[in-house]
Amino acid sequence: MLAISIILSAHSVSAGYIRLDTEVTSVVEKEELKVSITLTNRGNEPAYNLQGEIDTGDNPRPITKKAELAVGESYRVVSLLDLNPEKPGSYPLIVTLSYRDGNGHPFSSLTCTTFAYKNDPLPLLFGQIEAITFSRKAVLTLRLNNLDERELKTSTRLVVPRDITAEGEAQECHLPPRGKSSLLFHVNNFNALPGSRYPIFCVTEFEKGARHHTEISRGSISITEWDFFEEYRYYLVALIIILLIFFILLQFTRKR
Repeated sequence: MLAISIILSAHSVSAGYIRLDTEVTSVVEKEELKVSITLTNRGNEPAYNLQGEIDTGDNPRPITKKAELAVGESYRVVSLLDLNPEKPGSYPLIVTLSYRDGNGHPFSSLTCTTFAYKNDPLPLLFGQIEAITFSRKAVLTLRLNNLDERELKTSTRLVVPRDITAEGEAQECHLPPRGKSSLLFHVNNFNALPGSRYPIFCVTEFEKGARHHTEISRGSISITEWDFFEEYRYYLVALIIILLIFFILLQFTRKR
């Protein structure tokens, strides 16, 4: 059995806030994956219209909706998912939740882990996400380290909450033996409020022999107020340099 507990926070525009303590446990029984999700509201205002889905890489399974999760209240959901992987090994388990505050503003949260099917292989890969802070858009860096003595051909996708959007598809990478590589992902703020902080995940999958491997890299992003000078500082610096060069050339031409 595997268990993971993550505290996810989202701030509303009022003085109140919603904080969901999300615990996910999973166990494989024969050809089924039993997933148990427990949500507890640790904030000081209720969460409304709570819904979500469980994704193991096939068809996502919806989670039973709950109209309201009061302060201090817990809500538990158990789902059974059929499994038919081609190979034994580790596979991703992604739980996405969405809810609203008292003002009707939508929020989302994300939990990502793995489950073992018949066999849980030793980790052969290590990934690290650089934490970023932005207002509207940013570039996220994932650094991958191959711990194996053989080349690994990997596929990596960025998993973000619904308040954030990720551009592009999964990225392929050939990691040399004991080698390193960096992947870049472009992210945009779709609906996140300033002051919010979200966990994000990179899911890297690859095959080695008769086993499937999944590596989950964890990181975070923080949302700030939009700042014109911060976002366009490189363009402003370039413009100043161009104007300075133009001014110098103009002075030189006049002297001649």
